[in-house]
Amino acid sequence: MATFANTTSPTPFGIYDNESDFSTDADSIVVFVKRKLGDDILSVELTKKQIWGNFEEATLEYSSILNQYQAKSQ
Repeated sequence: MATFANTTSPTPFGIYDNESDFSTDADSIVVFVKRKLGDDILSVELTKKQIWGNFEEATLEYSSILNQYQAKSQ
């Protein structure tokens, strides 16, 4: 089974590709997403790269929200 660390260009922008925490969470998020979508019962046709790409986008968005809040509070 392919893992995030063993995949070439796993995310579209590669911003977090070398971060160990992101790499560990990326492998776990695949299982989480597929189970939330019912993969135990139905076939979910999402690739790991698609899920990792969305995880990267979500992480960037969350970071942006935190930075905006921090700027307002200063």
